[in-house]
Amino acid sequence: MGKKICRIWVVLFLFYVLVAGCSQKVETKVPQQPYRVGVIDSVNYGAGTTYIHLMDENLKETEVLESPYHALGSFGSAPVQVLDGMVYEKSVGDINKYNKCAVTAMDMKTGEWKDYPYKGEGGLQDFRINENGLFMLGNINYDTYVDYHSFEDGEDATIKIEGVSGVSISVDGYDVYFLDEDLEGIEGSLYRVNVKDQSQEKILDTTGELEDSALSYTLWHDGRMYIPNGDKLSVYAPAENTLSHIPLPGQYAAQVVSDKEKVYVIDCDMEHLGETEVYCLNPKTEEIEAEYHFAESVLQSYIEDGVYYMLQQDPQALVCKYELLPDGSCRKLGESLVGEKKDDNYRISDMFLSPIYR
Repeated sequence: MGKKICRIWVVLFLFYVLVAGCSQKVETKVPQQPYRVGVIDSVNYGAGTTYIHLMDENLKETEVLESPYHALGSFGSAPVQVLDGMVYEKSVGDINKYNKCAVTAMDMKTGEWKDYPYKGEGGLQDFRINENGLFMLGNINYDTYVDYHSFEDGEDATIKIEGVSGVSISVDGYDVYFLDEDLEGIEGSLYRVNVKDQSQEKILDTTGELEDSALSYTLWHDGRMYIPNGDKLSVYAPAENTLSHIPLPGQYAAQVVSDKEKVYVIDCDMEHLGETEVYCLNPKTEEIEAEYHFAESVLQSYIEDGVYYMLQQDPQALVCKYELLPDGSCRKLGESLVGEKKDDNYRISDMFLSPIYR
């Protein structure tokens, strides 16, 4: 399934670069402070202005910014990447160099934008950031490329892994992890690439346990990688090089986030826009301590200081805010509709939380 989705996105991507440029000129505005939530409203393909809706703690819209880049956001398929006051989003490049602006970043305090190119072969599939830099992954003709850019010294590295086709990644330190399936979709393997020493190895057989796109939305917590995996939460421990599974009550575990020492699994049938279940997990005991139910379908999730921010895209773009209580109940703190739907080519694509600048 992962490779089929990948091929569909490649077709859309190639169509896009034939009709649109990398960016357009817009007025850079310093965001009004304080604001807490940002929601990205962008085109699916083609040229069109990207809008950033900003909201305060009470989810009241304070203003709308414009981004110079088209088609921003992961549409809930990956965790939003935020580091040191910058929010990073996947984009597309220009007509001549379609990976020129593969990843874009907005300074949440100043509103200024910058972009980073993907230098591997083929198109960008996925990316992650951490304190060590920007990590990008692409593939073409069953070869995978890991592209690295250091934030500290500007060091770049592009590493080719032959004979495999990675579509999503997870990153810990300087180690990049991705999954590959054979052409028949039967045998699967976990790979690790270190961008510092440029080593690469197949480290684990994941046949029948993980699909090749399973690393789209992962969480690293206390040295272990947590992977939403349908009716279970899979856990990879690099120290032991083992994969274990924690059973879940639901069937559609799609996202995983943390809040201090707790791990939260977001369960929602995102294809059919089902209701949302949230499981609060103690990672030390691997026991579910609380279960929460929400009528909304979820596109993107944040949990911070016991408060759940959720973004719903359909049937209407809605941001909701809940206080999660230890007994499994919750208290709604607010909700807000996001702008007006412009046309069928526009979709709410992502949500981020901003530090409070005063």
